[in-house]
Amino acid sequence: MKTITPPQTRYAMSNGLGIAYQVIGDGPPDLIWSAGSFNHTDEQWEDPASAVFLRRVARFARLIRFDVLGAGASDRMSNNPVPPFSEQLDAVRVAAQVEQFAVLAMSDAGPGAIEYAATNADRLTHMVLFNTTACMRLKADYPIGVDDDTISSLTRAFEQGWGTETTAKIIMPNKTEDDHFVAWFSKCMRSVGTPTEIRAHVERFTNIDVRRLLPQVRTPTLVLHRQNGLIPESHSKYLVDHIDGATYVDLPGSGMGLYHEAPDVTLATLEGFVGGSPAQTPRAKRLVALLFTDIVDSTTQLEKLGDRDWAAVLDIHNQISERRSGQYGGSVVKGTGDGILAVFPSPANAVHAAVAIRDELARISIQIRSGVHFGEIEETDDDVLGVSVHITARVMSQAKAGEILVSRTVRELTAGSIEGFVEAGHHHLKGIAEPWQLFLVSEQGP
Repeated sequence: MKTITPPQTRYAMSNGLGIAYQVIGDGPPDLIWSAGSFNHTDEQWEDPASAVFLRRVARFARLIRFDVLGAGASDRMSNNPVPPFSEQLDAVRVAAQVEQFAVLAMSDAGPGAIEYAATNADRLTHMVLFNTTACMRLKADYPIGVDDDTISSLTRAFEQGWGTETTAKIIMPNKTEDDHFVAWFSKCMRSVGTPTEIRAHVERFTNIDVRRLLPQVRTPTLVLHRQNGLIPESHSKYLVDHIDGATYVDLPGSGMGLYHEAPDVTLATLEGFVGGSPAQTPRAKRLVALLFTDIVDSTTQLEKLGDRDWAAVLDIHNQISERRSGQYGGSVVKGTGDGILAVFPSPANAVHAAVAIRDELARISIQIRSGVHFGEIEETDDDVLGVSVHITARVMSQAKAGEILVSRTVRELTAGSIEGFVEAGHHHLKGIAEPWQLFLVSEQGP
């Protein structure tokens, strides 16, 4: 693992104004990412979980992140009108020398990305929308909108408590018990803008309405939603219903953040959607057993050990994972930053490998959680894609430290060859309608 050092911040110029942006990784594909008015490209790297997540994205895409004008490290606007998001996005595209790209737009960047997709279909290969909306306010023909009183209350809460723990409670309620995170997040939000500037951003966002443009979007679109107190789920569902062919994924967790909860699920979803290029299709398909692993409390350990010592831990982890996977006929497809994804010819082999990896790592005080599933995958030159990959990541996310959870499919396919499974109940895997029955591999292994 490389030292987590922020990439250089550059400026794309648009009408004499500087838009701060960063580039990390290699393409294709190119992924331009905007978190809207609530992000600071430099400050984000001070949070280890965010830094690791961004590095992992850069393993499958050339990642280009930017701060919108009026926020973060970009030029402030004073009382001047803010140029349209679509113009800012195109200025960054030109500065980064990108011809075609995927866009990931969060929060108030979403409407601008929709506008860009409706008018620049030849430029966009994919569009990912996360916790955003085409229209925020309640209207006669939009009953799911938020009423004026609620919006006014939210605006006052932001203005009065901006850059304090109040902001964290509104945006990241799942992290409010982490004092270190709250302190960093509050500082980051103060760097994003002042209370007055944030009020202006909120007012602009809540008055946007791009619903008329949704039928014009022809770009393959993925709508991601995570439970939160700002953007109702009905708004995400509205986007899916009105963008032709759009796909909806409900991510585990709560809050407006993309980095801190179930990162493996989120990354697998993103990579599966934007990670391939048209030139790679059609892809070969086959049935395999999949194993996802994840080091428990990796962010805490990274903070405790520091980059250099943590890199040594990861090197040992990777060597053991690759060796044990190979011992049981499998191969590691990729590292996930703090875990692996491996494929095996049979579920039994995957389970045996999972036990061997877990036990050997435990002897050097590295605890992991693991998930095993069996299903169809699509193969590219250096990756595997498909719903089965997402399911395996979700199965793993249900495991605790030292646990290996398997799907019912794995349990049934290994009947007679593996004993020692323990019923672990039915689990609601986010984004999957029906609850899944999972089984726990005993501590002694099969």
